[in-house]
Amino acid sequence: MMGTNNMMKLLCTLLLFVFSLYAQDTIAILPLGSIDTSVFNNVLPLISKEYINAKIVLLHRAEMPSFAYYKPRNRYRAEILLSFLDTVHCEATKIVGLTDLDISTTKGEYVDWGIFGYGSIDGKSCVCSIYRLKNKGTQEEFNSRLRKLITHELGHTYGLDHCAWPLCVMADYKGTMASLDRTGYHFCAQCKKKYKLKN
Repeated sequence: MMGTNNMMKLLCTLLLFVFSLYAQDTIAILPLGSIDTSVFNNVLPLISKEYINAKIVLLHRAEMPSFAYYKPRNRYRAEILLSFLDTVHCEATKIVGLTDLDISTTKGEYVDWGIFGYGSIDGKSCVCSIYRLKNKGTQEEFNSRLRKLITHELGHTYGLDHCAWPLCVMADYKGTMASLDRTGYHFCAQCKKKYKLKN
């Protein structure tokens, strides 16, 4: 017959297991600057199709940090924006900064390379910009691109690097809209496996 202490240990173990089944990551979306939040109302519910263990919450907007501004190109440096996002106090596992202003980073020989988004590998934060997406194509195309972009940059925060399969959502966009349009909405089998191993 099982003793009281062993029964209690077993019960606690079972409770922790059940809790883990329902435990969720929280992905916080932070609008930066004057971006119109209605532009991603139709997109955010779709992000959870890939991040099924996460709930998505929308934070109150914040001003773009002036110290991230790169005056020579009228852009904001993405890596500095990530440092800023890491300091935002909220009960979230991950945080996504969304802006309609241009962002950039250093890439190879290019000191200031304009980008769609930027995410820290295995970190907490990523930033996405609609600057290169807006006014280019239909509303449906915009929604499709933004959905892929947010899913992709969040993937980096879960430890996923760029994928060699061009249809995977984690494929490298190489700074072109054509590459972004070519990718799918979902992780390939290999990336999905890596994501699950991280969670």
